Amino acid sequence: YFDCGDTDELGFNLQNQAFAQALAQKGLNYTYEEYSGYAGNAAGHANYIAERLRKILKFHSDAFVRAMQSE
Repeated sequence: YFDCGDTDELGFNLQNQAFAQALAQKGLNYTYEEYSGYAGNAAGHANYIAERLRKILKFHSDAFVRAMQSE
């Protein structure tokens, strides 16, 4: 799982798009989300970090639980 704002001022969205394409070409399983901001608050590098962190941690927590259950 990885994500990025669609107006990231460091260009991470472009790098992540290329990485997602490379993973897909290799047939690897992944989740990539690109999120938008809202009026007056663009989805840049520093914005939304707390909001996105909750989602990222939940995703990985759920994945660890599934992995432990399958052992």
